[in-house]
Amino acid sequence: MEQETSHSPLRQFANQKTVSLKTRKRNGTWVATPVNIVVEDDHAYIRTWRDSGKSKRLRNFSEVEIAAGW
Repeated sequence: MEQETSHSPLRQFANQKTVSLKTRKRNGTWVATPVNIVVEDDHAYIRTWRDSGKSKRLRNFSEVEIAAGW
């Protein structure tokens, strides 16, 4: 049986194609970048290049903020 996603905070992004993903730099400031997103149950997936700035920031700080639209 498929899990119900109505209570997941990610549900609001289920029909979005692009969202604003904020990642934190080493100095504590946040950087917003547009990314494509796919939501499945209580997980959100994005894809980016390994050497991109956001990948580097994600390796250092896994905390992110997601906002609809860009």
